[in-house]
Amino acid sequence: MAIITDPPAESTLLPVKTDDRTSRGLFLPHEGNSARMDARRLRASLILIDALFEGVITQTAVQALIDAAIESLIDSSPGALDTLNELAAALGDDPNFAATMTQALAAKAPLASPTFTGVPKAPTAAVTVNDTQLATTAFVRALLAAGAAQGGAWTVPTAAVDDNDTSPASTAFVLAQAATGTLLRALTSNTRFVTPKVMADAMEFLPIFVDTASTVALDLSAGFNRNYSMSANLTLGQVTNGKDGEPVTLRFAQDVTGGRTLAFQSTYHKFPSGLIPTLSTAANALDRLVGICKLRGSTLVMEWGALEKDIK
Repeated sequence: MAIITDPPAESTLLPVKTDDRTSRGLFLPHEGNSARMDARRLRASLILIDALFEGVITQTAVQALIDAAIESLIDSSPGALDTLNELAAALGDDPNFAATMTQALAAKAPLASPTFTGVPKAPTAAVTVNDTQLATTAFVRALLAAGAAQGGAWTVPTAAVDDNDTSPASTAFVLAQAATGTLLRALTSNTRFVTPKVMADAMEFLPIFVDTASTVALDLSAGFNRNYSMSANLTLGQVTNGKDGEPVTLRFAQDVTGGRTLAFQSTYHKFPSGLIPTLSTAANALDRLVGICKLRGSTLVMEWGALEKDIK
């Protein structure tokens, strides 16, 4: 602020006997001065006071501005979080809070299809609950105990035969896992168990009636044992749907006329010393040919043994 060192020009119009001033340089009246002189001096002081305080805000106004700024900063925050110290405490006084939380969240399982490790726990439902909430081991034990107390057999839905998950398996589902002769002959499934009956069914001879002279592929998907009833000539062609090492037995029965012939496409049928056998031609004659399916390079072939002729 400006310090007044000299009275205004108008104060010099009258002689001054005493020139008293305040610590800020404002003129004071004095008993040694004339009333007119002190009145002019007082007027000069008032003019200076007005100039000094022009644009100066009051303490109340300053406090109001401060309060408004603080209110805007905390923006109606709850009382427990309206100071910096309270905010720091809420963040665990961790200057790297964001990184800490990101690392912690990365270790959590996702909401969709989570995979848990360790020993996860869940609330145990009452044994009467029937919905999609988790079943704890305690729930299962309580359910089994309740079933044992009540007696009788428990039933569960039977899943599809090809299901492979953690749903309960009914006795019907377990029995359905048995292979069939058809499946075993096809050799395409490795998810079923084999029973003695299934083995017997798979070894059954498939009847094939040859009533028109033709070339027929040896399709092993329907089975590896065949009975050919020969009422016409037959040529065995390409070997398909076989497995390397699969045993095959073919039986050829002449009809009442006899004289039916059997030929082979040499690319797919191999014989000892390369000698291709001929069927017995007598009426109702029965011959048998046994061999194994073999993968040579990328080609499936039959490696046949000697033809057993006219079996009686």
